[in-house]
Amino acid sequence: MGLFGFRKKDKPTNEATVSTTAEPATPYVAPERNEVFLDLSKPGLLNLNKNEFLNLSKTGVNLEDIRVAAGWDVNHFGQDYDLDLCAYLLDSDNNLIDTVYYGHKRAHGFQLDKDNLTGEGDGDDENIFINFDEIKPRVTHVIFGVVIYSANSRKQSFKHVHNAFVRMVDQSVRPERELCRCGLSEDGGDNTAVQFAEIYRTDEGWNFAPIGTYSKDSIESLGRHISR
Repeated sequence: MGLFGFRKKDKPTNEATVSTTAEPATPYVAPERNEVFLDLSKPGLLNLNKNEFLNLSKTGVNLEDIRVAAGWDVNHFGQDYDLDLCAYLLDSDNNLIDTVYYGHKRAHGFQLDKDNLTGEGDGDDENIFINFDEIKPRVTHVIFGVVIYSANSRKQSFKHVHNAFVRMVDQSVRPERELCRCGLSEDGGDNTAVQFAEIYRTDEGWNFAPIGTYSKDSIESLGRHISR
């Protein structure tokens, strides 16, 4: 069975995950990081490290049409690895407001695209589209995770997952334009989930920053872990 008692192949699209919460009384306090600036006039990719962040509101891009894309390669023969991109929407007190994942694909300005069941092929494997104008005020930060589906029963882990990345893309221009990306530099070992990156709201707008924290979690337990 999948998360919340349904089989993954059923893929319901309107499953509510968490009840709403009150408006936050205080802003979210993010870890201290060094700001990195994006110069769209210069070629090349902007790779963010764990202690860095990009202020998206200073980039001058259209925040109504942003895509967060995740990709990975699996170095393993046998049963396919099914990795799932998900977004955990939280308030300033770290209460979980909602979760966007394969069973609940749309909420508060976030929409999951396809559910890649094998990770085969080059480039982006799964995508979450964001319209920042539709994000509710009580959502102060969002953590993007990647979780191996049924990892325990399949005896799978991040030990065999390589070249994993998350990147942020501006879709309002053609060709679309990558703003930044972050990768996993550490071996995932026997872990089954990773908090890959986050966006968070400040007085100066929305920031994007890597996290890169592994854990032994499912989609559901990672939500509880994040919101402790």
